[in-house]
Amino acid sequence: MPTLSCSRRSALALLVGIVCSGAAAAQEVWVITESGQPMQGTHKPARVIELDAPQRIEAELTTGLPGDPQKAAPIVRQRLKDGGASLQQRMQTAYQGVTDAWDLGVA
Repeated sequence: MPTLSCSRRSALALLVGIVCSGAAAAQEVWVITESGQPMQGTHKPARVIELDAPQRIEAELTTGLPGDPQKAAPIVRQRLKDGGASLQQRMQTAYQGVTDAWDLGVA
């Protein structure tokens, strides 16, 4: 399956938001992008989905881990525990966003 460039993804995401609204003036606009890609426009989108959010959270959890999986596992478990409800919410939001983008055919 071919991949889309960030600019094509952004354009496609905007188009999907407009088309899915059923009207020329979108009721709700979702921006589907990647972190570090600036959003432009005068209206605040109803939702911003960053396709790389799950990978960024994974990177936070795995930074500085030992190479031995037996030693790394308890460290990750502790980091997950320390993150608590806030981390769980961030993970849920990140993965739900990617799933919603897939459903729209963007990711």
